[in-house]
Amino acid sequence: MNLAILGQFSAAEYYPLARAYVIAKVSPQSLPPEGDRGLVAANLFGHAIAVGWSLRRVGNINQIRLTESGTELNFQIRRGTTDANVFSQVFRYMEYGPVVTLYRKKFGQQAAHIIDAGGNAGFASLYFGAHFPKAKIVTLEIEAGNYMAMTANFKSNPALNIVPQLRGLWYNNDVLSVNTSFRAGGEYAFSVLPNDDVAKDLDQHITGMTVQDIVAEHFGGQMIDILKIDIEGAEKYLFQDEALALEFLAMTKFLALEIHDDVADRQHIRQILAKANMDWIDEQETTVAWHR
Repeated sequence: MNLAILGQFSAAEYYPLARAYVIAKVSPQSLPPEGDRGLVAANLFGHAIAVGWSLRRVGNINQIRLTESGTELNFQIRRGTTDANVFSQVFRYMEYGPVVTLYRKKFGQQAAHIIDAGGNAGFASLYFGAHFPKAKIVTLEIEAGNYMAMTANFKSNPALNIVPQLRGLWYNNDVLSVNTSFRAGGEYAFSVLPNDDVAKDLDQHITGMTVQDIVAEHFGGQMIDILKIDIEGAEKYLFQDEALALEFLAMTKFLALEIHDDVADRQHIRQILAKANMDWIDEQETTVAWHR
């Protein structure tokens, strides 16, 4: 192990980082042990060193540089946040690898228009950008801190055409309240709620943006090639009006949707997909759907 790199980390991180380094050398795809954010991060950074990703700590940021599908990507991972968890899902365990593979199998072409709803720190958008470098990607994030991290990551990769939006994917343009206590909390578990009498007391508020808005404003009315939705339960509201859901699904070639069963009705959503003449399969936590 490169001791100069190791010296950037705290003493508490040495053991899990070194352990992850050894595990990655022996079995690169093995899952890291469960633990707190620091442990998850140390496991990621040990893996990064083992597989040859460039790794550098700058204050409360860890910078990673790697090559994905022939595209060099630069990332900023916020220490003490859930960024390491999300980054690991996307670039270590290839959460959206099946989406890219199935899209190419079904349509056999480069994707031109992609929506990433639930952008977090921008990792999924950058993954799609690496595999579809000519695509225009519109990325929606609802929480101000995540949005700042996301835009910083996009600025570090200026060759990709990614448009950030501090908006929430919704069925209209209402003002929405940002819920930062969904499930266990953390930067990867923020959601939006209707701005009713209860939710008005929440600290952050944003404006809803529809799929139709994005298609008209950013894609010139052309079809969406990939619509990725991971909005921590707010899909419940996106699919509650069947007619509106069928309208945006008619504009969508390929859907990658995470359904949160403790909030949304999976059976109801599947019924709408069937009415939209879409087939679907479940790939881990993601429901992948396409038109027949």
